Amino acid sequence: MSDEFLKVARQEIQSEIDDLNEVFLECANDEQFFKKSKEMEKHMHKIKGLAPMM
Repeated sequence: MSDEFLKVARQEIQSEIDDLNEVFLECANDEQFFKKSKEMEKHMHKIKGLAPMM
């Protein structure tokens, strides 16, 4: 696996983690978590997809 691929993959994963963190910070109660669950799922799915390639 090339160093360039790993660099890009790490940046992608970090970006998804940062975006997911922002979603978490917007949620103050269970109702808000429920409303944001699809958005959270999208970020986690991207991370899950990149992990095996690394």
